[in-house]
Amino acid sequence: PFRFRMLELCGREYARILTNDPEHCLRRLMSQSIRKGNEFCPLAYLHLKSRELIRRLEESGKVESEFYLSAEDILKVGEIKQLDILNENKEGSEVKQFAREVFDHWVEDSIHDSVMVFTDGSVCSGSTGPGACAAVLVINEEAECCMVHSEPVGLVVDSVTCEVSGLALGLEVAVDFFRSYDRELYKKSRVFLCCDCKDAFEVVTNSKQMVMRSGASRRIFSSLVELQKFGVNVSTVYVPGHASVRYNEIAHLEAKSAACEISKGKTEVPSMISLGCAYSIAAEISRGHWQKKWNNSSSGEATRYLIPDVGTKVVFPPQRDIAVSYCRMLLDDPMLKEYTYRSNLSDSPMCCCGCDRETIDHFLLNCSL
Repeated sequence: PFRFRMLELCGREYARILTNDPEHCLRRLMSQSIRKGNEFCPLAYLHLKSRELIRRLEESGKVESEFYLSAEDILKVGEIKQLDILNENKEGSEVKQFAREVFDHWVEDSIHDSVMVFTDGSVCSGSTGPGACAAVLVINEEAECCMVHSEPVGLVVDSVTCEVSGLALGLEVAVDFFRSYDRELYKKSRVFLCCDCKDAFEVVTNSKQMVMRSGASRRIFSSLVELQKFGVNVSTVYVPGHASVRYNEIAHLEAKSAACEISKGKTEVPSMISLGCAYSIAAEISRGHWQKKWNNSSSGEATRYLIPDVGTKVVFPPQRDIAVSYCRMLLDDPMLKEYTYRSNLSDSPMCCCGCDRETIDHFLLNCSL
C-alpha cells in the first residue's frame, strides 16, 4: 500500500542523508528544520516519518559513511571473473543432488595452482538481528590446510551485509596468505571466492553496489588492490546453499555459531551499520505496520485466511482462465453456487453432486464430480 511504501521510502532517504558528513548541507538543514502544526518543510517531514527508524538506529549504531570508487580505482582492481561451476539450467533440487560431487572434483582439479575461500554469513533470528560471518581458506585437500576464520558483523544487520562481510573477511585471509606463503612450496596464482549469495557478489563485481555496504566494500577494495599487486587473479564462484558442499557447510556452521554468541551477549560487535542494513530496517518497520493493519482489518477475512502474511508473492497460473478463477478464489468471490447464490445469480447454493453447499473447500477437497 502507498502509505506504508511512503513510510519505507522516507526512512531510506533519512538513512541515506545520515551517510553524509555531519557538516554536509543536508545534515545541517535537517538539524535546523522545524514544523508548524501540520505544516512541514521536507526534511522535517522525513524526520517525523523516520521516528521509529531513528529509535532502531540508536540501538544498533551509526550509519556508515558513503564509499564510491573512482574510474582510476576501478582500473586498479581489474576484471573479476564469475565462474559457473554448475549448470544453471537445472532445477534447484537437482542441482543440490550433485553439487557436492561436482565441487569435490572441481576443488581436486583446481587446488594445485589456486587458493579457495568459502565464505558465509548468518543472522540470528529474523530478517535483521545479531549477525556474523566466516571464511574457510583451502590451500590443499588435506584437513590441516583448511583454516577457518570468523568475525562479528553487528547487533542489527541483515543477511546480505553478513554475506558481504564474509567476502571481505575471505579476501583479507587470502591477502594474509599471499603475504607469508612460500612460493616454492605453494605455486598459487588464483583466488576463487566461493559464496552462496549472488547479491553479495554484486558488491564485488558492481562498483555501484559498494555504497550500500560501505565498511565491507572498503575492505574488499583494499584486498583486491593488494592481490593485484601480488599478480593474483580473483574469480567468484556461486555455491548452492545447504547442498552439503564440504567447505561451504563448515563456513555456514562457523558463521551461525558466531551469530548465536553475539545474541547471547558473549561477543562485542561493531557500532556501525551499513546503509543496506538501514534500508532493511526501514523495510521491516514498514512491513510491520502493514502486517498490523492487515491483521486488524475488518474486511478481507477470507483472503487473510489464505494469505496471512503481507508481502507474500502470489504466483498465478499461466493459463488466463485458471488464473482468473484462482484470483476470484483469493478474493472469496468464485463462480461457485454458494457465492453466486449470495448475489442472486443462482437459484440454489447446492452442488451438482448433491452437497448442500458448493464452497471452495468442497469443490477442491470433497466434490466427487
